Amino acid sequence: MHHNNNLKNYILIHLDEKFIDIQNIEKDLTNSIKYLSKKTNKRIIITSFNNEHEYYKNLKIKKINFRDMNNKKELIDKILIIENIPIIDFYYFLKNAHVNISCHSGFFIHTSLLLGKMSVDILNKKDELWLNTWTPITKNYKKVYKSNTKDVFKTIHKILNEK
Repeated sequence: MHHNNNLKNYILIHLDEKFIDIQNIEKDLTNSIKYLSKKTNKRIIITSFNNEHEYYKNLKIKKINFRDMNNKKELIDKILIIENIPIIDFYYFLKNAHVNISCHSGFFIHTSLLLGKMSVDILNKKDELWLNTWTPITKNYKKVYKSNTKDVFKTIHKILNEK
């Protein structure tokens, strides 16, 4: 892949099946992501792999398949979904991001933490004990509980402002 050098200092969000049990995810996700982009004044790149879930289909955000991306104008969008990124290229997206956010997507969160990136993990409180055995405790690692929030991305914005 040709790595786009202007692609820096963005928020990377990985959407997968673990998002389906977040409150209001079916209807509020587009607005929540736009809110996060506006409040942080950062570009948001969303990744997903073969996502067929309703909440994802409902997103009103431009989607582009990674293989169709080569130096296209789409990369100027403030918020963009890039689908089906090969794992080796995915690494560069994690490496160049300002913050990485996921619902404890294994490769995503562990690579992000190994790179020393600010990482936000959205999880169920009941899974925390088990997940803690796999996750290093570092100041760059923040947790958001699905059950404690009506709007996950407003909560994430608050966490990012606590620095």
